[in-house]
Amino acid sequence: MKDDKVSTKVCQKTWQLITHIGATIICYLIFKNNDFFRNSNNTIFHPLKLPQPPSDIIYLYIYLIAIWVYSTVKHVFFEHRRADYYVLLMHHAITISLMVGSYEYHFTKIGMFILFIHESSDIIVESLKISNYLKLNGKKSYYLSETLLVTNIITWFIIRNYMFIKFLYDMYYTVGTNEVTFGSNFFARIYNIPGFLVLSLLLDSLEVLHIYWIILFIKLAYTVVKSGIADASELYEQDGKKTKKNN
Repeated sequence: MKDDKVSTKVCQKTWQLITHIGATIICYLIFKNNDFFRNSNNTIFHPLKLPQPPSDIIYLYIYLIAIWVYSTVKHVFFEHRRADYYVLLMHHAITISLMVGSYEYHFTKIGMFILFIHESSDIIVESLKISNYLKLNGKKSYYLSETLLVTNIITWFIIRNYMFIKFLYDMYYTVGTNEVTFGSNFFARIYNIPGFLVLSLLLDSLEVLHIYWIILFIKLAYTVVKSGIADASELYEQDGKKTKKNN
């Protein structure tokens, strides 16, 4: 029975891993093949908005939003509640809202960036989960799970913390220094750009969740080293059971 559950989890995570890899490659090709994401000054936010996006971006939006909606439904109704149940639910809601809003108000550059950082960083996350389910830890497996856990912390920090914060800084800097387009007052500019105030608040909230998860990953790594428990996912599942009982 336990082996059947493990097989099901591995199949699910493998499918998600393939989806993340494919979406990351597509995002990269879109960035590479569409020069409207950068201008002669090599700044991504001039102009801040784009006209109607090309069909490849629209199809990618529809495909990934559908997957995220499906993941949200599965998370709420079919998966047991782990320690970060409400955080993950909030993350799904914020991300879907960001994607819909970025399309509605033509902030395609923001939407594509969100897609890229999520899909690319989740490649290591899903690989780590698969290796843990298959017990690929310790000397016998060349410390694959342990290596992926450390790699996940590094890539998560670089992509979802450093790159994301830099992206937010560049975005706000563009709005703050472009008086001709957006007006003389910084806060008035944010308010006057249709849809930008809500999207900026959602982006800020998303980064807070990213900081929460990097702390969680570091705590997991510390617990693995301190307690000698090789399976980090087992700790995660145990936290979920405790949370479910407390609820």
